[in-house]
Amino acid sequence: MSLEVGLFLPPGLGNPTEFDQKCMVLKLTFEKSNGDLVFDDSLQKNNGRLQGEAQVLKDHADQGRSVDFGNNGKIVLKPGFKGKPKKSIAISLWVKLKNVQGVIPLITATNERNFVRYGLQLRNGRGEWVHRGDSGRELFRIQSSTPDVTAEKWHNIVGSFDSMSRTASLWVDGKQVSKEDGISGVLSQKWNKLTIFGGKARGDMDNVFMFRCPLDKTKIVALYVSAASPKEVKRDLIPRPK
Repeated sequence: MSLEVGLFLPPGLGNPTEFDQKCMVLKLTFEKSNGDLVFDDSLQKNNGRLQGEAQVLKDHADQGRSVDFGNNGKIVLKPGFKGKPKKSIAISLWVKLKNVQGVIPLITATNERNFVRYGLQLRNGRGEWVHRGDSGRELFRIQSSTPDVTAEKWHNIVGSFDSMSRTASLWVDGKQVSKEDGISGVLSQKWNKLTIFGGKARGDMDNVFMFRCPLDKTKIVALYVSAASPKEVKRDLIPRPK
């Protein structure tokens, strides 16, 4: 599925193109690929490679492409990630899983010793968003209190951190499901590998984005609404989160 971020953003948020150029550091829509290589459409060109049984598939409704991870499939981005977030970060993705039991990694950023710096994952259907600074200290760990992600259905998941407000938040389908305030510390720069998926669960993923600017509620809801239409329902039928 193709999505031009900003296309459906409400007025008053600035020029969407300028926002993308400044803030977006990863944009995997899977519309552009060559063999096992998937191309990043952001200016940073953080391309990735399909591994295991992961493969790009065309949507049955001809609404674009997504990745089917098969058994133990994953995407590993090339070394030397460019444009690492320093002050704020947001990661947004769409996922559709065969089942949601157990721990399912969605996005994992690690250093050369495989120490996890960023972790966006599911635990029995509950989202979890974790970050550790360069010292190894855990800056935040937040989790949804309820299993918001269900099997056999597309869900949008966003993990966000804003250093100005010192707030980390987790969102599912445009609704905030967890939040932590008063966070102190600096975002880690000591990671050189980003892995997408890689667990034992089977499922599909689409529109994997990373931003180095904070996303407020309006932008997160806009990301959800603008991308939900080609998934399963028409855009005008999507309930806007309150």
